Parts: sequence; C-alpha cells; structure tokens
Amino acid sequence: MNDKAIRNILIAYLKASNHEIRIYQEKSIGTSICDVMAVTDRLTGYEIKSDLDNYFRLAGQIKAYDRFFDENYLVVSKSHCQSAQYHVPNHWGILCIENDNITLFREALGNQQVSRRNQLTILWKLELKNLLVRNNMPLYAQRDRKYISEQLASTVEPGLLGRQITRELLQRDYSVYDAQDHTLYYNDGEGFPAEEIVDMLSEKNLEQMTLDKWIELYRQAAAVHEHKEQLYRAPTVGRTPHAIPYTDIEVSLGVPWVGKQIIADFIAHILESESDFSRFLGYEEVTGSWCIYNKDYLASLNSKNAMFKYGLERYNALRITENTLNLREIKLLDNGTEYNERDTLAALEKQRLINEEFKRWIWLDEDRRWLVEEAYNNIFTGYEAQKYDGSALQFPDMSPAFTLYGYQKDAVQKILSSPNTLLAFDVGAGKTYIMIAAAMKMRSEGISRKNLFVVPNHIVGQWEKIFTDLYPKAKVLAVEPKSFKPMMRQKVLKQIRDGDYDGIIMAYSCFEMIPLPEDVVLDNMKQKLNRLNDVLFDARQRTDFSNTINREKKYIKKLTREFLDSMTTPQTGDITFDELEINTLFVDEAHNYKNIPIRTKLKNLNGINTKGSSKCMDLLHKVRYVQRTNGGRGVVLATGTPLCNSISDAYAMQLYLQYDELEKSHLDVFDNWVKTFALPEQLCEIDVDTSKFRFVRRFSKFFNLPELSRMFSQIAIFHAMDDTEEMPKLESYTDVTIKRFPVLTAYMNSLCERTEAIRGKAVDRRVDNMLKVSTDGRKAALDLRLVGKEQPAGKSSKICQCVERVTALYNKYPQMTQLIFCDYATPKKDAFNVYDALKEKLVQCGIPAAQIAFIHHYHTESRKLELFRKFNAGDIRILIGSTFKLGIGANVQERLKAIHHLDVPWRPADMIQREGRILRRGNQNKNVIIYRYITESSFDSYSWQILETKQRFITQFLTGTTYQRSIEDLENQVLTYAQVKALALAEPLMKKLAEKENEVKNLKILLSRERQTLAEQKKELAQIDEKIKAARQRWETSIAAADALKKYDADARKNAYQRIKSLLTDDFLTSGSTLQMPMVLGMGMELPEKQNEKKPYILLKYAEQKYLVPMGDTPAGNARRVINALKDFQKLADQDKEHLDKVVSRKEELQNLVRSPDHSYSDQLAACEKEASRLRAQIAVCAACGAFTDSRQLYLLSVHALMLVTRFYPTLICIIRNTVIEYEKRKGSRARETAEKAADYEHFGYPAEVFRRGTSPESEGHRRDSENRIRYDR
Repeated sequence: MNDKAIRNILIAYLKASNHEIRIYQEKSIGTSICDVMAVTDRLTGYEIKSDLDNYFRLAGQIKAYDRFFDENYLVVSKSHCQSAQYHVPNHWGILCIENDNITLFREALGNQQVSRRNQLTILWKLELKNLLVRNNMPLYAQRDRKYISEQLASTVEPGLLGRQITRELLQRDYSVYDAQDHTLYYNDGEGFPAEEIVDMLSEKNLEQMTLDKWIELYRQAAAVHEHKEQLYRAPTVGRTPHAIPYTDIEVSLGVPWVGKQIIADFIAHILESESDFSRFLGYEEVTGSWCIYNKDYLASLNSKNAMFKYGLERYNALRITENTLNLREIKLLDNGTEYNERDTLAALEKQRLINEEFKRWIWLDEDRRWLVEEAYNNIFTGYEAQKYDGSALQFPDMSPAFTLYGYQKDAVQKILSSPNTLLAFDVGAGKTYIMIAAAMKMRSEGISRKNLFVVPNHIVGQWEKIFTDLYPKAKVLAVEPKSFKPMMRQKVLKQIRDGDYDGIIMAYSCFEMIPLPEDVVLDNMKQKLNRLNDVLFDARQRTDFSNTINREKKYIKKLTREFLDSMTTPQTGDITFDELEINTLFVDEAHNYKNIPIRTKLKNLNGINTKGSSKCMDLLHKVRYVQRTNGGRGVVLATGTPLCNSISDAYAMQLYLQYDELEKSHLDVFDNWVKTFALPEQLCEIDVDTSKFRFVRRFSKFFNLPELSRMFSQIAIFHAMDDTEEMPKLESYTDVTIKRFPVLTAYMNSLCERTEAIRGKAVDRRVDNMLKVSTDGRKAALDLRLVGKEQPAGKSSKICQCVERVTALYNKYPQMTQLIFCDYATPKKDAFNVYDALKEKLVQCGIPAAQIAFIHHYHTESRKLELFRKFNAGDIRILIGSTFKLGIGANVQERLKAIHHLDVPWRPADMIQREGRILRRGNQNKNVIIYRYITESSFDSYSWQILETKQRFITQFLTGTTYQRSIEDLENQVLTYAQVKALALAEPLMKKLAEKENEVKNLKILLSRERQTLAEQKKELAQIDEKIKAARQRWETSIAAADALKKYDADARKNAYQRIKSLLTDDFLTSGSTLQMPMVLGMGMELPEKQNEKKPYILLKYAEQKYLVPMGDTPAGNARRVINALKDFQKLADQDKEHLDKVVSRKEELQNLVRSPDHSYSDQLAACEKEASRLRAQIAVCAACGAFTDSRQLYLLSVHALMLVTRFYPTLICIIRNTVIEYEKRKGSRARETAEKAADYEHFGYPAEVFRRGTSPESEGHRRDSENRIRYDR
C-alpha cells in the first residue's frame, strides 16, 4: 500500500474513534515532518511507513517525535508489520493497515521525554496570551514568543500545560483561511520559516504553482497576519485583579517570593548592563541562601556603577547586593582585623541606595509587578480569619455552678476544629477553663483520649482545683516536682502510660525530665540532613552553596548533639515520652517556651536569641512527635502574652504550631521571615546613662502586617477583655514622678564614666561590663541604698512615695487590698532590701504587720493557696512580690483596689501579667487604680522607652488592627508609655540632637570618603594617558607578532615542538635558571624572575613585550601549550585590543566622574550642622530654664543676656524668643500678651517693634548695645 492509501484509512479511523478531534497533516516538528498529528486531550504523532519506505530515517524521526508528542505511533503496511516492533522504542504504539482494515498491534504508552516548551511553538501568539491569562501570569507585551514560551514551560505544571495546549488547538479558529490545511512550524516560532517551506514544497509538483498563485498566497497570508494581530491587540477579558495590589506590598531584596530572574534583572539595572545575570545568580531554598558568582569579575566589566555609584572599589556593588540578599552584616576590616569605620559607613550608604533603588525599580514594569503580586498573593490570599461558633456546644458533665462565656465556647470550638491552636487571650479571660472544657469534650467525642497539661510549677495545685471544681467527677492526675523525684518517677510514668485519666496535669520541670528515645531525635536529624544532601547533590558544582550547606549540616548535628547531651539519659527499661501515647499536649503560659534556637545570618541584632534554650528544644521535639503521631494535630499553647520580648516570639509560635505552612512558602527559614515582615535598622536610643545616646541594630519597623496577622490567625484565637464583661474599670494610670536630686545625678554621672571606660576597653569585662552598669542603673532608680549610696527620704524616695499612697488607700477603703510589684531587691537576710524597707515604713504608718505579706515567704503550693485565700478574704491587705512569683497564676483579685509598679518591668508581657491580677473578673471593686513610680533622669526613662518600642508592635498586632500595613506610628493604647517616657526624660531635645550629631558624623565620614575617591579618580585620570600609550603599544606589537607567526605552517610548528618538548620539565621551570632559552618560531622564551611553584609559567617575548603561557605537569604537554599559544596568537592580540578599549573607556568614565560626581554630601552636611546648632541653642536655654522657678524672671534675664550678642548673631534672638515661649507653654504658664513682651524689650532700650518682627535689632540701638556690652563685661 502506498502512503496516500494508508493516510486515508488512518484519518478515517481516528475520526471514528474520537468524539472531539482535530487532525493536521505534514506538520513540521523541528528537524522532521510529522505525517499526521491528532489533537484530542493530548497530542499524538503518527509516522507512516508504506511498502515503498524503509527505516533509514526513522531513528532521527523518533527523536523529533519524542520531543513533541505525548504519544507516538508507527503506522505500517502489512510488509512492515512483523519488523516494526524492532525499530521503535517500547513506549511507541504500532498500527498495522491491510486493505481497509486497521489493527492495533501495540498500544502506545505515555512519552516521558515530551517537551512542553516544544509543544508551545505550535501555538499562535494569541493562544500564548490566552495561556498567560489562564495561569495568572504577566502578559509580557514587550517580549517575543520564545521568551513567553520559556516562562510558561518553567512556571505551569507540565500536565496542566499539556491539557491547556490541546484545548487551544481544538478551539483554534480557522475561518480566515481558504485552504484546507495549515502548516505549523518549529524554529522557536521566530522569523520566516523559509527552510521548512522549501522542504515541504520540494515534495510537491511545482509546475502547477504559477506566479499569480504565489501572489495570492502571499495576500492571503498578509490578511491572516493582520487578523491575528487585531485579535492579539484586543483587550484581555477575564483577568481578575489581585486581592493584594502591589501598592500594599512591602518588598525587600532576597524575599523568597521574588524570583531569581527579577533579582538578576535588577543587578543588570544597577550596573546599566544588557547582559543576563541569571547564570551568575544562585538561590538555594532550603537554607534561603543567595549567591552572586564571579562578583569581582562582573564588577570590573561595569566599574562605574559597581565601584562608584552603588559600591566601593574595595567592596563593589555586587558584594553589597549579595550581603543584602542574605541579611549579612557589612563590616569592612583592614588587614583582616582592624575595623574601618569610614569605609564601612560608606558601604552602608551604598547599601541604602541599592535598597531604595530596588523598591523604586521593582514596580516600574507591568509584567514584573504582576509576577510579584501573583507570587505574594499565592502565599497569603488563602489565609482568611476564621470565626468559630461554639454556641451549640453542650457540656453535660460540667458542674452546674459554672457556665462558659460565649467567647470561651467559641475557643473550645476552635480547638475541636483546628489541628493546633494558640489561645492568645488576655490575662483573666479564663484560658484554664477553656483548655479543660476542650480536653473533656475531645475525650467524650473520641478525638483525643489522653490529654497532658504542662503548667508552671507553682500553679499545679491551682490547676488541679479548677479542674475538679469544673468537672467534679473527673479522674485527674497531678504531677508535682515533689512527687516526681527519681525514686518515684518511673512509677508515675507507668501510671500515665497505663491509666485512663481525664486529665494529666504536670509541672514544667517534671515534663522536661521525661526523655525522648534517642532514635526519635536522630530520625529528625536524618530527615533534615537528607533534605540538605539532596540540595548538595544538585549544587555540588557550586562551591559557594556546597560550603553553605555543609555549614548547615554541621549546625544541625551540633544542635542535635547538644540536645541529646542535655536530655536525661533513659536507663534500660525506663519509660520514654513516646510510650505515654499523648494525643493532645496543652501548654499553659507558653511564652516561657519562646527561646527556640534560631538559625540566622543576622548578627548583633537586639531582641534575637539565636542560641535558644534546652527546655524549648525539648518542647519542640515533643510537639513534633505528638503532631506526627496524631495526623498533624494535637498541640494547644495558651498565653496572655504570645509576643513577650521581640518579633521572634511570633515566629517561635508559628514554628510550634504552623511549621508545614511556613515550609510551603519557605518562611520556615528565619531570615526569609524577617525579609518578608521586618526591617532590621540602625536606630537611636537613650544610652544607659540617659545623658548620651547610642545607635543599635534592632527591628525598627514591621510591615505586610495584615498578611502576617491573617497567617497567624489560622492558629491563633484572640480575645481582649473589657469592662463590659464584668471587668473592673481602670479610673486612670496615676504616674508618680520622683524629681531628680543631686545624689542620683552624681551617681548617673559615675555610670557614664564607667560606660566610657568599658567602651574604651580600659577595664576588664569580668570586673565591669554593660550588664552590670544596666543593673546598677535600674537599682539606683529604685533606691540608691541598693548601690551603696545614701538615699534621701521624703519626696526623693520611691519607697516613701509608695508608702504614702498605700497608707492613704488603706485608710480610705477598709477591707480592700493592694499589690506592690518589685522585681529588684527581694527579701534577703542581713542586707538592705526594698521589701523590708516598705514593710517597716508601712508599720510605722499604722498598718499591722500581720496584714502585710511577701509572696517569697510562701514556697509550697498549699501555702500559696492559703495566702491567696486570706488575701481575697481581706485578712492580709498588702501583698508584695515580683512579677514571676506574683504576676503569674495568682488569683487575688476579689478585693484588689490598687497595684503599685515600684519598678519598671523589663518586658511588656510582664506589665500585662502584673496588671492582669487586678483587671480580671471576680473583683468586687468596680473602679481600680494603677500607680507607676518614675524617677527622673534615671534608668526608668531607658526602661520605659524599651517598653514603648516593644509594645508598639505587640499592641497593634494582637488588637487585630490589620488595616495598618506597617507599625511605625503609635496607637493611643501605647501613648501612655510614650507619655511616661516624656515625663521621665529630662530633655527630649537631647534625643533629636543625638540623632542629628550622629548624622553629621556620618555625613562627614561620607564626605571625606567622597573627596578621597574623587582625589583618587583625578590621580588615575592624570596617569591614564600613559596606560593608554602602553596598552596601544602592546596591542600593535601583538598584531605584528601574529602577522609574523602566520608564515609558519604545520610542519614548522611540529619541528618546533620536537625541539622544546624535552626542555620544559618541572625541575627546569622551578630552577630559576637565567640561561637563554631557544627561540621558537621567531619568538623568545624566558623564565620569570620569581616562579609560581604551584602554577608555573613561562614568558614568550617579542619586541620587548612578554606573554604569559601557563605550564602543566608534563614536558610534552608544556611544549604543546607553547605551540598552541603561538598558533592562536591572534587571540592574544584580540585580548590586548579589548584591554586597550577598556582603558580608553575608563578614561571617558573618569572624565565624567570628575566633571560631575554622582553624590555630594556638602549641602546635606551644612544643613545638618545648622540644625544641630539650632538644637544646641534650644537645649542651652532649656538648661538655663531649670535654674529658675519664676518664668518672667527667666524670660527677662534671657532677653537681657542674649540681646548683648545679637549684633553678631542676627538669628539667635529668634531662636531664644521661640524657645522661651515654648518653655513657658510646657511649664503651663499663661502666655503673655504681645504688648507685655514689647514692654520688656523697651525696658532694655529696644523699640517694641523689634519683638513684633521677631528679628535682631541690627539697624537700631547700636550705641545702647555697645554700652550694655561694656557693662556686661565689667
């Protein structure tokens, strides 16, 4: 049978066998032509072999078919039927045709070699656009077909893309064609497919193709082309805007959701290069590491921007960019050890420019905007805040004396419905009741049979009482430290393992003593190492990544080894944690477990504890085990303060409860999490002596807050208490300010001196350090006797002020109670302490000693419970304690009228815990008072500022104000901290001045660096002509040498090779011989004066120019290298020409740089110095103000004194005038009338008009001014 007969039968068969099909004939597929292509739900290729054909070309055709089609068939006549199976791969099908019958000899299998990239070349540009829209990709309006096809093939899942390609082909509109068949071509779909057209026509009878037919075909093709273009230019329909637009997204260099190609494009942008830098850029997603390869070489090709505009000569822009991508600190050292402040500051300034340019550039291009939007939305739009309705829940076994509030039932429903939960409720919101009720509900419904509650040691007894009160019939096992001693431990664990308890309540310390099996810990380590090994295999050609991954593996092994060492080693037969078969793990006060070890490239960043603690590692391993053995669920963490000290606390909670979600988006890597949500920045803070300011690195800004909050809401449920829920109302915060006094001022000055000595390394850190200074400063703010100084009594004493207010409330509200919080100077024998001093003075004021108690005297749970009972009954009315002892788990609110913050808690969480004792249900007082005692010019101001910075983030995040995308501005709830800071700080202008002085210092360094760079450029420019001359001379010599070498043919080169092949031995090359070496093809050879023994070389010489030729291991190989260098000498000449061009280009570059420097800091420096001078003048006046109590006397004195110098400082009087008026406003005095001010001027002989104008009286009163100045001098 011939080809045509087979083809007709095949097409008829395909039409009959498929409901929906489109058939193409003679389709070009790269280097071959497909006889028949069928489009159904896949692309299938059919290669026909008739009786007249052979298998000569089949091997090449198979390769082409396998690149294009999902399935392939060989269609043969009867003569080839038996032999066909030996000529095609096993995945090809075979169809045999005889007469009018077709037989399926072998069914085709799926082709694993198919390339979607090749299949995309079949589509029209309009169809490619449809695929971009369907897959939510940028439209790439300015890109060609090849680029679009590559993006589709690399982005869309292959199976999905294959289905989309077939759908486009099935729906293709051919109505604009007159012909019955339409050629699809390969060659990347670009240009005119002349070769394919010629190849196709060569098989046809060309005698029938007249010139008129050719012209008609051309006209038809032009019309079709225009029709396609109209369709392509038509507006895109159905493209839904992203839920989170780019205007809301804060993007940083190195975030995992910005692709490698975008970063490569940005590098090209800052270098002003047309090159594609993607091949020089690497990203490793397991560790979140970026690497730019060949940084120095690439920078040398683009030196203007790389070494001047965005970088330095010693530290180019690519190095700075790589550090920024990885959040690595930039710190430049001289000789490897000496810190170079000037160059470091200059590099940081370049880093700032790069960051600013990235944030501007990334949103300029429409396609790039869409890509970033799409990636960001893919991660975060799926997270929506969940609402849980527990109103229908029933608790039949609960005591009728208790009824859960609606929000508590909703929280129980959240625990039942979610795999893992964070109860982030306010202190006093009843988290304990929620967890117990949820555990009992899960147990009754078969969700969780064995529930373990891990609670602080000192509240195990309270938990047991609440549990049995809430569920009187419950079988509860309470495990306290005293019952978990070594001789009893296995017995208790056996009870847990074998018993059927409704609840097991266990103290923190007991929980930490239960070991995990070593093999469980090692299995976790192996999983992490295997993941890294997979990456290492892929990255083995890249040394940079190999080193990073190997360091990561060492870290994981070290962490595992340290954890195993810290864990109690189980003896043979001991019960381990896995044997307890815990289904749900409840952890109360979970903020105590936030210090998980963090792997980060960030250094010296305040608020980040990278080492972590062994107890947190222990909990993390046990959490992972419970989740793994219970289908991903089984952990409930409860805390009123989920964010205690830093932003890393939120990350820690997510690691415990949301690890899988973090891993999907690569946010499990802490640095990626930081780059997505936080900005590490250098900030100004009050220094420990409160008279100077320091600049530190910390998280200054948090952004993309709604997305973080929504992601966090998948695990967390919040509830903020208010006074509508039977809560007492806080009348006001009462701030008691202790005025500064000389003894304290002198002590703070001594701290300043200690600080300078520590910073100057004049004292051994073991003798004195910043931690000791900080501790002493906080003690001094509380009471100077704590640091061995004399403390004045009365209004200068916090203790006296506190006693006065406690006594007043004691007498005013009989039977009511008060708490005094003090974390420093707890009760000690034979030493001064605040507790005993307070009690002594309270007794002197008439309060019975029996009604005053210290929480520290009650060590056991039973004694504490008895103390709390007496306090709630009013038998004890004053209770003094620390945050840790009294602020957590103490239910003492029944008669509590006031609490007193005698010192400043270190963490916002501590403040919440303290105030949670009084602001909770069950308080008989409808209105309560909170006192805060603040000593001016002490560490109180420093501490309040730290609280403000931390609370700024915490308050906004937990109150759910997710409409704010960043948290730079304070909320009203936090302003109270800011107001306290303002009260405690002696002069707020000092902070502004410190910031401005630091800016002046930085600008001076940058200006110096800029001037030095400019001087170096001028020096280089002065020498550049000599370099050009030398480069030109070398190039001309190289051209002459290349021309001279052309006369030597292959035989001459062979003879030269034979002469020198035994000469170039390793011993000779390293001998340092000065003997003259033989000429080779007219060129001299010589050894260098100082040979590189590791990489030896020789020098070829021609007309005083020398050319280096590297040597190898064998003499024959070395001779071959010499001959090859001479044979290809034109390449050396070309390299010399490139060098000459670079030097000439460098001259033009230097001329431009010298003519117009990119940055000039002179104007900025002048403005900053002017502003600093203005601030100093204001501070000077304010300092003088402190010595006078009468505002008018101060004002008159200031005007009189400062008028004397106004002739020489025309603007100073304006500053003084505005400053004094501002001072009077701050003091609260009523503003004087303008006429009164004018009268004051006239008192000193100046017209009133001078004051009204607010200018210096330069043009009048000169004689009087001179007289006054003489009088002042006398």
